[in-house]
Amino acid sequence: MPAPTKSNPLVVASAFVLLISSWLSPRIILGQTCTLPPNNMIAWWPGDGHTHDIQGGHNGKLVNATYGTGMVGEAFSFNGSSAFVQVPNNRVWGLGTEDFTIDVWANFTSVRNSGDIGKLDNVFIGDDNGPNDQNKWVFALSAGVLTFHINGPGIGPQWIAQTPFSPTVDTWHLLAVTKASGTYTIWIDGVPSTATSQTYNTPIPRPTAPLTIGEAEGLGYFDGLIDEVEIFTRALGTSDIQAIFNAGSAGKCKPAILSPSSFSFAPESVGITSKAETFALTNYQNATTLNISNIELVGADAGDFAISAKTCGSTLKPLANCKISVTFAPTAIGQRNAQLAASDDAYNTSQIAQLKGLPMAGLAPSTANFGTVKTGATSKALKFTLTNNQTAAALNIAAIGFGGTDPADFKVGSTTCSSQLPAKSKCSISVTFTPGSSGSRSGVLTVTDDANNSPQQAQLQGTGR
Repeated sequence: MPAPTKSNPLVVASAFVLLISSWLSPRIILGQTCTLPPNNMIAWWPGDGHTHDIQGGHNGKLVNATYGTGMVGEAFSFNGSSAFVQVPNNRVWGLGTEDFTIDVWANFTSVRNSGDIGKLDNVFIGDDNGPNDQNKWVFALSAGVLTFHINGPGIGPQWIAQTPFSPTVDTWHLLAVTKASGTYTIWIDGVPSTATSQTYNTPIPRPTAPLTIGEAEGLGYFDGLIDEVEIFTRALGTSDIQAIFNAGSAGKCKPAILSPSSFSFAPESVGITSKAETFALTNYQNATTLNISNIELVGADAGDFAISAKTCGSTLKPLANCKISVTFAPTAIGQRNAQLAASDDAYNTSQIAQLKGLPMAGLAPSTANFGTVKTGATSKALKFTLTNNQTAAALNIAAIGFGGTDPADFKVGSTTCSSQLPAKSKCSISVTFTPGSSGSRSGVLTVTDDANNSPQQAQLQGTGR
């Protein structure tokens, strides 16, 4: 069926807009304008031939599901009996007491109506620990009503904001549920059903099982297509949801992503080059070629890193990626920092990956303040962590002590560090503060070892009264 559209003056002047559009501007796609994604999105599964979460990186997998023609690009296709998408559990969609929005485009091949809301006839998305009174939340159409279902020990089944809905089969509908200050509202095709809004303030119990798209509790297997599944940590407003609806098949403007978003290179001796680490630049736009203007290294120690190879040219096809290889060759001891930056015409340019060249050994935190302590009294201990970043060699520790202006005011209360720390291992040092007099007191925790950046130090502060 044709996507819902809304008259837009930009279409009339589309040629002019294409000439002057900046990287912040929405894109023109097939006579419609993609809309910029609303803020506070934590997960976005577009279903464009992959199960990637292009917002939060919580990638899933297909279980008997396939892909079909979506509202925007492709969509997840479900058979109504055994197909779903599974995503590993994550705390970010625990929901709890927070405001949120969940929205999907749904296209029903058939619609179940058992007459029993508890059967979860048609599930869009859910996170559940199992049947009965176990922790769960589910967004579904069941017994002819759209509802947000929660349950958990001591709560019992709740079917919130029940909203009558009879979808037209083989037609795309934008369906959403929002929670704003305890009030749940169902949205159908950009319109809130305020008549069925319901206030329910009991916290949503956090499930510990995988999130699923297209089923929950082994029930409600969706028959049809689900597209553009999103979760936000705020209640979207009318302008946000209507913008998504009005964008139709153009959808939300999709990003280019550089992954991994950060990487820490193992320690190297000065002048020695590491093996290369590969980064991928992915164009997640459905139908728009990404125009790449520059890929470079920037930041404080950019000269300590090098792009050794890349497959990225000046353009990148829709839903394609290219590779960039980066090496690390420190020019000085200690931690080295830079960024790999890709500049292009995606709405979210530039894409940045943080680069870190680790020292042989590190002490964290680098500073600590014990606050105000009565003279002669001892503070509670603060913990410091010594890390051997070397991949093969043990760290030989010669001494742990204190320096600075008032070293006698600080003591090691306990430590798990011995004379040798294995490669890629950590140990802890607990330090207390006993001010010898009133006023500001300072010292330096110092670890002496055979790393090339020895000694590792942490600045200590405290006040006696």
